[in-house]
Amino acid sequence: MTLIFSVFSFLFGLIIGFSFLYLYKKKRCIQKQAQNWLETFNAISDPIAILSTEGKVLQSNKAMDFFNLNNSKKITDHYCYELIHKTKEHIEGCPLVRAKKSFHREEMELTINNNIFLVSVDPIIKNNKISSFVHIIKDITHLKKLQNEMEEEKRKFETLVNNLPGFVYRCANDKDWTMEYISEGVFAITGYSPDEIIQNKILSFNDIIAEEYREILWEKWQKVLNNKETFEHEYQIITKSGERRDVWERGQGIFDAHGHLLFLEGFITDITEKNKIFSALLESEEKFKALSDSTTASIFIYQDDNFVYVNPATEQLTGYDYDELLHTKFWDIVHPDYKELVKERGKMRLMGIPQPPNYDFKIIRKDGCERWIKFSAGYLKNYKGKTAAIGTAIDITDLIDIQSKLQESIAQLEEGERLLKQQNEEYLSLNEELTQNNQRIHKLNEELIKAKEKAEASDRLKTSFLNNISHEIRTPLNAIMGFSDLLSKRKVNEEKAEQYLHIIKASGNHLLGVITNIINVATIEAGEEKIFYNKTNINQLIENSINSLAPLIAKKDVEFQFTEKLPHNKMWILADETKLQQIILNLITNAIKFTEEGFIRISINENNQQLILKIKDTGIGIEEQLQPYVFERFVQVSDIIKKHPSSGMGLGLSLVKSYVNLMGGNISLQSKVGQGTEFTITLPYLPIEEKEETKDLSRHFIIPENKKILLAEDTQNNIDLIVELLLPYKIEIIIAKTGLEALEQLNHHPDISLILMDIKMPEMDGYTACEEIKKINPSIPIIALTAYNNEDEFEKMKTCGMKGYLTKPINEINLLSTLEDFLTPNKN
Repeated sequence: MTLIFSVFSFLFGLIIGFSFLYLYKKKRCIQKQAQNWLETFNAISDPIAILSTEGKVLQSNKAMDFFNLNNSKKITDHYCYELIHKTKEHIEGCPLVRAKKSFHREEMELTINNNIFLVSVDPIIKNNKISSFVHIIKDITHLKKLQNEMEEEKRKFETLVNNLPGFVYRCANDKDWTMEYISEGVFAITGYSPDEIIQNKILSFNDIIAEEYREILWEKWQKVLNNKETFEHEYQIITKSGERRDVWERGQGIFDAHGHLLFLEGFITDITEKNKIFSALLESEEKFKALSDSTTASIFIYQDDNFVYVNPATEQLTGYDYDELLHTKFWDIVHPDYKELVKERGKMRLMGIPQPPNYDFKIIRKDGCERWIKFSAGYLKNYKGKTAAIGTAIDITDLIDIQSKLQESIAQLEEGERLLKQQNEEYLSLNEELTQNNQRIHKLNEELIKAKEKAEASDRLKTSFLNNISHEIRTPLNAIMGFSDLLSKRKVNEEKAEQYLHIIKASGNHLLGVITNIINVATIEAGEEKIFYNKTNINQLIENSINSLAPLIAKKDVEFQFTEKLPHNKMWILADETKLQQIILNLITNAIKFTEEGFIRISINENNQQLILKIKDTGIGIEEQLQPYVFERFVQVSDIIKKHPSSGMGLGLSLVKSYVNLMGGNISLQSKVGQGTEFTITLPYLPIEEKEETKDLSRHFIIPENKKILLAEDTQNNIDLIVELLLPYKIEIIIAKTGLEALEQLNHHPDISLILMDIKMPEMDGYTACEEIKKINPSIPIIALTAYNNEDEFEKMKTCGMKGYLTKPINEINLLSTLEDFLTPNKN
């Protein structure tokens, strides 16, 4: 029993000993592996860190420690974004955040201190969960630089290739010539894109080669490759459009260090046009030789004084044969008296300096005989690679002899002719003088008749115009002065007074219209009339025009119809509202004037970016032959239609046409006697976005009380009118009759709320006064009172700093509306 126990104890001790020994060795092995791993980990040159799932550094190698050397913090237990980005949270696009979602490697490029790093994060997954991350930072600055350099070299290569007059290729040595690369230039020559040809995607390059050349090219390439020579050949291809083109190819095989063929590289260019030119040149040379050989004129070419080409006629002219002439200098056959002249001109011609193309001189034949030739020369820029001169010569010796004899006969004839001509010239001179006098008299008579007719027409027109002006101005003036006199001298009841005032107002408006028309004609004649576009509700503009003429319409048994309007989304347009309203008013007034019964119909629509306005009436109409004259200035329709006399200066329709033309439109009319007239106006349709409706000016105006306004006006009547218009309102009006007084009053009354400023005043005008006031008080609103009525002046007022304007005669509604706008707080 004791023995058994001893054996058991021994065995147990032995087992325990072996176990401890095994565990010890296992521990040493693990420690050694860990040490090896740690040494390997630290030996890696790229910064590496083990991160927790939240980005905290659990372990890092020496490269990572060195990477963060400038950071005083200990790396372990700090978050990666604190160490790398110096932030308090993960940056946007952080690879760790992305790797959490994707469960695979995520990367991003990061620039630190002008160096570029590739930052990668790899998840460590245990039991389908991410336990930690491996964070690696790799400096790729040098790689990026190499990449950029490679891209730049690629760009240079592509630029070079794309600018070549052809295309480069790399292909396999097979019967399809399978393309590995082909440049963009292939499209211009073949009509096929590189994508269609590379790797025989749509077709092989062999398919493009004309069938009769395919076997020839294959055999020649194989021979060139066997001898390792350069391939050159001309052949034809069939383009995508089916056209045959001539091409020239140059290429070579590319071999490795062991002499094995890798691929073929080369260049192909289109030589179709070159071949056409060459063929044309050969044809031209053949034609030239045929012509040169058959002509009787001598033709020759010389370079550097020597003949390089002569035709058979040159041999006959000089007496030398072909070979002798090719070894003879051109100057050797020229007569000594002309040698220097011909030589000088020949040298100048070879230098490209223009010389007389034709002249005569003598030559000496081989047999010593002298002959006259008519010589013509030209300059050849390129004859067999050099400049040359080409000459033609005709033997004129016999002709000169004949001319000499002819000159003697001519001299005798000329003397006889001179005597006869002298007499004829005297008669001809006298006859010509009489003819010219008759022509002058006839022309003067025609000019006098035209001038007389023009003067008479001008005189009639002037007389008619002055009579019309006199009538148009005196008629309303008569009513204004007559009824004003009645109101001042008689006591009349309120009803009569209102009637008289209505007549005075209507006459005043009529007089204003007359004066406005005269001024408008003057500005149009001077070329100073301009178009000023603004937002306009065309439907409302027509409605307002109709309403303003309601009293005239009411006097006639006429139905007024506004039949067609623009839809709500099209009625706002860009137009010169003032001129457009004048056009509409003139045409409606004209229709009312000549229509006693029936209807007047107005319509507006848009078609094909054209605004079409039509005004039709059932009036008396105009004869067809008289219609062209209705738009003439100072011509009244009533003058044309004698049966229907009416008032006016004959400016209305003329102004309408002028305004329509200024706005880029056209006006036409259709009319039949007894049936009526229709005017059609077309203008460019310029739509704009919808605008709020114009405010109703017929309402009661609310003007704040106890406000001060400064009225700068030098005309007492105008002062009295404005004071009277503002009498119902508790407004203090301070008067100034010059610009200087206005400045003084503003200094005395700094609480002035608004200034009504006349433009034309003594001492200092309204513009100057406005500029001075703006220096004192820039915020005070200034409203111009002006008799001017053109857009240039309105623009000048705006530039000066004025907030608005009221045109004379002052309209009560406009005045009250302006005061309400500018005196009511927070309204303007």
